[in-house]
Amino acid sequence: MTDQTDFRQRIEASFASQGAMALIGAELTRIEHGSVEIELSYRPELTQQHGFCMPA
Repeated sequence: MTDQTDFRQRIEASFASQGAMALIGAELTRIEHGSVEIELSYRPELTQQHGFCMPA
């Protein structure tokens, strides 16, 4: 197993173990050294009182 493969698999396993990410429908869309991208589609039930979905 290469370092790149191990790196990717560890991040994917960590993400998959986070139930909250599945609950809100977040998707892991990019994994690079120094950068991980997670996308979340807009859903009204995830917004605050003014209708905005707040990034973290």
